[in-house]
Amino acid sequence: MANVSTNFGSFPFGNIANGSADLSGTGMYPFVSEETVTLSTAGATTDSTIKLPANAVILAVQAVVTTAISGAGGITGASIGDASTAARFGTLSALTLGANNFATCWTPLKGSISTDATGPTVGATAIAIRITGTGGDGTPAAGVVRLTVSGWAPLAYRP
Repeated sequence: MANVSTNFGSFPFGNIANGSADLSGTGMYPFVSEETVTLSTAGATTDSTIKLPANAVILAVQAVVTTAISGAGGITGASIGDASTAARFGTLSALTLGANNFATCWTPLKGSISTDATGPTVGATAIAIRITGTGGDGTPAAGVVRLTVSGWAPLAYRP
């Protein structure tokens, strides 16, 4: 895995990324984290190095295939999620260069974390993004996916 980056934005009432906040010292700020993930050929799942920050509001996790995903085991797609919910952030139904989950990456905003494990708020601990191969045995022979996470994180979060 390579090319990991995190960018912090400006809060409408001050630049939270530089440490300013309201008078109580609390706040949230927008962030974007990216990683290029080479898929594991040892099994159907690959976890990212970047983590979804604890207690963050995750707006979207986008996935774009940058090297075609292939596999002799009959892989036909991939789910983008975490260890508890495989397709929490959508699916890749095509495995060719440029294929993406843009139509389904907003899944966190469509549900309720208290009722169906989807919802904008992540748990109390930071968690990795998991890419899970689907179809056949799900194991890829090759493939690279670019992940982009967008959200709001508590002021205390610093990668």
